[in-house]
Amino acid sequence: MAALFPELEPYRVSRLRVSEIHELHVEEVGSPSGSPAIFFHGGPGAGISPLHRRFFDPAFWRVILFD
Repeated sequence: MAALFPELEPYRVSRLRVSEIHELHVEEVGSPSGSPAIFFHGGPGAGISPLHRRFFDPAFWRVILFD
């Protein structure tokens, strides 16, 4: 298995309203001007974690994680 990239904190955390009663948690990490990559976790109850931020090279990607 390839090594993961270093731990990093999101530069933006927000909520996206998708209905009257539901919101998605959204995090953005990496380079704000990088190539966009969207990360969706594996399914109901899985959630995102700090580990998921480490899958992408933060110098190249602007990663948007939805939960």
